[in-house]
Amino acid sequence: LLATAEAPLSLDGMPGPVFVRGVGERLPLADACFETVLLCEILDHSLDPVKVISEARRVLKPGGLLAVMQSVRLSIPSPPLHVRARVYAGQLKARLTGRRRIADDDTKMHVLTQDTLVAMMNAQMLVESGVTHASTMFLRAIKHDPDAPRPSKRDV
Repeated sequence: LLATAEAPLSLDGMPGPVFVRGVGERLPLADACFETVLLCEILDHSLDPVKVISEARRVLKPGGLLAVMQSVRLSIPSPPLHVRARVYAGQLKARLTGRRRIADDDTKMHVLTQDTLVAMMNAQMLVESGVTHASTMFLRAIKHDPDAPRPSKRDV
């Protein structure tokens, strides 16, 4: 799973990226090897989003930054019946004519709300800030030192 070759050099002579294949619930990486980890739109597609956050925390150095960008379900009223009927009719037509594309919702294993995402993050990290724009939530969390007293959790 982990490439053993040396990192290729870029045009400026600096080491280039090394690509590693793995799954978010079981990263083939050493403990505390990154200062920053970015999770971008993966938690709702993973088998165990809590384990993905745990693995991200494991590979972060103490004080490291975990940045999360994740689609969340907002508590908005569902569209009127006539709008839903048109959408379902279009989906049925696409299936019957064989023109059905794989939709993002077909690959999601979890539906996350803002409260669910913040609770999962607060359980393992110190959430510093968060903002929701449209249906995407952006969170910034810090890996706290396990030996130090944990500051109180922040509700975002």
